[in-house]
Amino acid sequence: GAVRQHDVCNRPVSVTLLPTTPDAAPAILCRGSGHDRFVRYGAAGETLVDTALPLSSTYFVRRRADGRLLIRGSDGAPSREYLLVTDTDGHVIDPQPLRSSESRQAAGQWLDADGSTYLVTYADRGSREHRISKVDANGKAVWQRVIEQPILWRSAQVSVAAGQVCVTANIDVGASATQHLVECLAQADGALRWTTTIKKGSGMAALYQRTLDDRSLLLVHSTPEWHEVHRYDRDGNRVFATRHSLPILSASISANGRATLSLLGDQNKPQLVQY
Repeated sequence: GAVRQHDVCNRPVSVTLLPTTPDAAPAILCRGSGHDRFVRYGAAGETLVDTALPLSSTYFVRRRADGRLLIRGSDGAPSREYLLVTDTDGHVIDPQPLRSSESRQAAGQWLDADGSTYLVTYADRGSREHRISKVDANGKAVWQRVIEQPILWRSAQVSVAAGQVCVTANIDVGASATQHLVECLAQADGALRWTTTIKKGSGMAALYQRTLDDRSLLLVHSTPEWHEVHRYDRDGNRVFATRHSLPILSASISANGRATLSLLGDQNKPQLVQY
């Protein structure tokens, strides 16, 4: 059940939940006009940190084992991206400019703690052919695999843990119908381990997932009326599923499988709920 609840962001902005801290304190990225903001809360819901980042568009955030954040994004200039290292309060320690790369055409990506990036890319916006690639910290391609299913534009998500890479995305199955695709690969060489599809509900659906330290996969699926939580074991067998009312705005899942959801509550007011 829900154990904590907080109001988030005091003005209408896009809210992104960040990877949960080891003590499970919620942290969010508030995205509006100007710079993105890193906000962290205390156990009672009080704002502990509110730091402006030198980015206007944040593409990905990864929390390292030491609590520092790796943040990839742009300051708004054409084809100019940065990889930032920040402390636990969002203050920049080490900004590294990045060369323009295929990540600008990324449908989904994951930035690993060693600087490697896992990208789901497409040939162009209208293309249904996608590839999942591993690129090391120096920009060198390690492996690449074609995803056979027709992924809808920018719907993919990637997570990596325990030697496994999992990709989820919305796919076109014809007659204006879509399903959720799940593919899990070996981190070392991209070999397929297991795959499945999930029938989604009516209306636009959001999908959030994370590969856990025991190589299982936790997935949160939301429609305009409800949200579901699914768990798959390391072999792709679904071992748990539950449904609850209220749609979600965004979600973050910790490495041990704890999910923090941003729900659209009473009077359309965003609230944080942690399971």
